[in-house]
Amino acid sequence: MCRSSSTHHDSNVTDSHRLVNLILFGNKLENRAEVNKIVNSLAASKLIFKESNLAGGPWVVVHNEGVVQLWRAVFEIFNIFTNNAQTAEDRDFASQTFDPESRTAVNRAEYMRGKIEVLANGTYQPEDDSLNCPKRIKVKIEGGLLRLRDTEIQLPFIQGTGTFDVMYVDECLRIFRSGNSLVVQIKKSFLDNMIAGRIRVENQVPNIY
Repeated sequence: MCRSSSTHHDSNVTDSHRLVNLILFGNKLENRAEVNKIVNSLAASKLIFKESNLAGGPWVVVHNEGVVQLWRAVFEIFNIFTNNAQTAEDRDFASQTFDPESRTAVNRAEYMRGKIEVLANGTYQPEDDSLNCPKRIKVKIEGGLLRLRDTEIQLPFIQGTGTFDVMYVDECLRIFRSGNSLVVQIKKSFLDNMIAGRIRVENQVPNIY
């Protein structure tokens, strides 16, 4: 169960679960307005930022508007090795993993059902000591890795710095903004449990995987 630490705990949890259901099992076009409404509501709740909630990933991208700058190099590397004009929408799986203790982060994108995997590794640092979301995070990408089945190729030229704003984060849902993009992520452990339960009970197929 997702839990939040704001005074609007029950409302946030209800919105969080409704958002997950709409994204995973609803009609994306029909529910677009409702999804955006809930995302904006959660982002405006100014939830207390708990860095510890970032742990326990990976965080799986389930909804995005625009291409996230921090992943742009990952997508471009894939295009180079496949000679194909792929976009963020063509990937099979995209996620992030955070370690609050070391403040390291890994951006990951998988294609062709995991046969091709591109990673960008780096560190992150909160920009200030503010207590509430939105919380600006500075990121430094320090290198990358391309995996082609059993082969690994180091990509040291994947480097750069940037920022993103955590608009909302609880124990299983994260919303962040990077430039003109807005991304909703769900912690994979929660996502797997929810999908398994929903498919078992209602025989529904999720909109991802």
